[in-house]
Amino acid sequence: MVLADPALQWLCALTLALLFGSAAWHKVKDRRAFVGALGSYDVLPQGLVPTVALLLIAAETLTAFLLLLPLTRAVGAVAAIGLLAVYTSAIGWNLWRGRLDMDCGCMGAGSKALSGWLVLRNLLVMGGSVPLLTTGDLVRKAAPDVSVRILNVVDLVTIAGGVCALALLYLALDRLIANHLAQQAWLQSDA
Repeated sequence: MVLADPALQWLCALTLALLFGSAAWHKVKDRRAFVGALGSYDVLPQGLVPTVALLLIAAETLTAFLLLLPLTRAVGAVAAIGLLAVYTSAIGWNLWRGRLDMDCGCMGAGSKALSGWLVLRNLLVMGGSVPLLTTGDLVRKAAPDVSVRILNVVDLVTIAGGVCALALLYLALDRLIANHLAQQAWLQSDA
């Protein structure tokens, strides 16, 4: 049986927990703007938007916590993939309808306009959830003869550095997407 290395699992879990926790925090900080961004997707009846906004914030918060615990990590990974699939579908639906000039609502108000780059980014993040689908504790219960490597100090340093590097990479990618979209809008306004 093939297992993801526990250092890789911790790296993915902590990075995703940071991402979902941060996303939830930004939405809580300016809930009114998030409700507005969610409503602009035009995929829900407007009367349900405030309730669904609260449910999404709760789901992101719960996902972050589930990812932190080894026993619930696989469930957290499924929740992360599910949330990202919903968000990606809503973005894709609006892209297909040609609705590009709206706030994605990803990290609170004024995040960025919709683009295919957000779909690609979300698919990459979904891929980061895959190593978490087979957690060592769950596998040990199902197959007691499988051994899982114990983490050492080098692993802990690697995990901490990796989380920082992936968080910075995510922020850089987000900034590149926002700059690209701003540049496109500027070029179109000059035309």
